[in-house]
Amino acid sequence: MKSLTTLELRNNKILDSIPSYIGDYQSLVHLDLSFNNLSGQIRSLLFNLSSLTHLFLGNNKLNGILPAKKSQFLLNIDVSYNNLSGSLPSWISHKSLQLNLVANNFTLESSNSSALLHGMNCLQRNFPCYRGSSIYSSFTVNCGGREIKSYNDIVYERDNETLGPAKYYVTDKNSWGVSNVGVFSGSKSPMYNSSSTSRITNTQDIELFQIARISASSLRYYGLGLENGNYTVTLKFAEIADFDTTGWKSYGRRVFDIYVQVSENYLDIHLFWAGKGTCCIPNDGTYGPSISAISATPDFEPTVRPPSLTTQKNKTGLIVGMVVGVGVVFLSVLAVFFIVRRRKRPQFDDDDGNLKDLST
Repeated sequence: MKSLTTLELRNNKILDSIPSYIGDYQSLVHLDLSFNNLSGQIRSLLFNLSSLTHLFLGNNKLNGILPAKKSQFLLNIDVSYNNLSGSLPSWISHKSLQLNLVANNFTLESSNSSALLHGMNCLQRNFPCYRGSSIYSSFTVNCGGREIKSYNDIVYERDNETLGPAKYYVTDKNSWGVSNVGVFSGSKSPMYNSSSTSRITNTQDIELFQIARISASSLRYYGLGLENGNYTVTLKFAEIADFDTTGWKSYGRRVFDIYVQVSENYLDIHLFWAGKGTCCIPNDGTYGPSISAISATPDFEPTVRPPSLTTQKNKTGLIVGMVVGVGVVFLSVLAVFFIVRRRKRPQFDDDDGNLKDLST
């Protein structure tokens, strides 16, 4: 066991605290204890295993603070969906670190790594941003791709930020976020999105389905600051992996679970791989959730207006005001000029209605 390099015990409902004997496994490179019922504090020994590069402890009942020190090789850490608290240690500012802190109770104000933590205050436990004071009533995402306008003029926002095995992203407007966790077993160069140039049939939005977010374990999208009420949530999928329909690759199947939760001004869409389906067809790492686009639209008449629209309207009003103001000044100048001209060159209408100049 001391020569063990990979230990995956995810989704096994394991109780009690993290076993201390794991500290003896100095050859461990990958440790996954996520989606269990582990409690107590995180043992510092886990963060100081000499060979460990990936540590997944998310979706447990762990509490306390993060260890003050970690190995320089440990660069992928997931502790999301626990009850952790306190200030964040100084090592969070490590340049190459991927750290998922979603749904905990950390004190973020004292952190000196704003780039790493952008939007994390919105993704802490109970999702506090705009709670009780919603400012949005919909959101649309082109999962894994650039901004696209659909055939019926719906704008799907871009979602082409680079995600890795333990990463999250929140938009600048704090309107929605995404969280990804997991490593594709057997894949030497894992990718967290998938694309295809093939023509997708039975849709008018071909480009929307030619790229997708994929995940080895858990992929979550969050609609933030949404007005409470009933929503129509549309999830768009297209299998773009090359499953040969005639050869042995045709036996490949992608199977994953979907959970949708709506409460207290936020929407949680969770795509979760529970070990079903195939893992290696057509290639190693071809499994887990895949999604092309998301839209959430209200089944009611919204009473809130997004800040971006309000700001745009105010800017438009300012521009119109400036144009009208300039126009009034310009017309005033013309009027004065015309009056002055009339005084210098008196005119009258002749019998034919033509202006005649009386000046000499």
